[in-house]
Amino acid sequence: MDLSNKSTVDSKKSSSVTRKYVKYSLLTILVLVVIFLVIFLYRYFVFRVSTDDAQISGHIVPVVTRVNAYVSDVKVQENKLIEKDSFLVFLDSSEFKNQLEQIENSLKEMNVALLLAKIQLENAQLEESIALETLKTAEASKQKTDNDYLRNKALFKKKIITKSNFNTIVLAYKEGLNSFRKAKYTLRQAELNKKTAQLDYEKIMLNKEQVALEVEEAKLNLSYTKVKAPIDGIAAKSNIKNGQFVQAGQILMYLVDTSDLWVSADFKETQIKDIRVNKKVFIQIDAFPNIKFKGYVESISPATVSKFALIPPSNASGNFVKIVQRLSVRIRFQDGQNLPPIRPGMSAQIVFYKN
Repeated sequence: MDLSNKSTVDSKKSSSVTRKYVKYSLLTILVLVVIFLVIFLYRYFVFRVSTDDAQISGHIVPVVTRVNAYVSDVKVQENKLIEKDSFLVFLDSSEFKNQLEQIENSLKEMNVALLLAKIQLENAQLEESIALETLKTAEASKQKTDNDYLRNKALFKKKIITKSNFNTIVLAYKEGLNSFRKAKYTLRQAELNKKTAQLDYEKIMLNKEQVALEVEEAKLNLSYTKVKAPIDGIAAKSNIKNGQFVQAGQILMYLVDTSDLWVSADFKETQIKDIRVNKKVFIQIDAFPNIKFKGYVESISPATVSKFALIPPSNASGNFVKIVQRLSVRIRFQDGQNLPPIRPGMSAQIVFYKN
């Protein structure tokens, strides 16, 4: 009986010790959990910086027409991948071909006119050379007759020669003088003709150059009837049909480059002190909530978002209310990640931790 009571007492003591051990263990675990939660929440609220004012960005290039024409054929389908320089749209080119043909005919006529003007200029230059040689000959002849006249005039006064001989010398003198004057006038006329021919040639040359530029412009306009893809991308918002009239500058569609994407995130100005270029961040995209992507800060905007607004705010209006401004930060995805099919415009969240 004593042994039985003793065993019961030992059993109760052991059970009491076990309950105390479990109690202390649970209390210890609870304390550790609380400490962990406190550290986690402290890190979350103190060191964690985030913004959900972010979205995926990329190159969205509008495809525009450069001429007025009717659409003859549309080669692209919406939401299809397009390679650079592939044909997207063909416009009616008949009018542009006719314009090019007319201007090319005008250029041919200009070439003929330029050739004739060149021949006239060369003839004028030849006439000037001949007139110059004639003047030199006439000047030499006049110099001789002048000397003969002066010498024989003195001899006639001394009555060494007869009047008949002197009259012959005077006649030769007058003929030499007239020949010189005539040669001089002919040279001036030849020089004037040369200048006129030179001006005509230069004028026709300028007209030809102008027409040549018009030919190049007509060729360029003709090439614009074949609309090509400026980049590799996916065609979007294509709303043109065959037979539709389009005007120069009209947007035919958009090409979205999905190979070069980044995140545009707007952080509060109170958060920007913790951001620097190349800082590591985490990217969460709403379309893929279970995937966390790695990224880094590529650049920070030099001004707040409001400064790039159509009407920037002014504090001089007298209605100043202090508003926390935001700065745009461009974030790139780190290389080596298997990115899902993300698209520009998707909402995202950026998270990073202070140092």
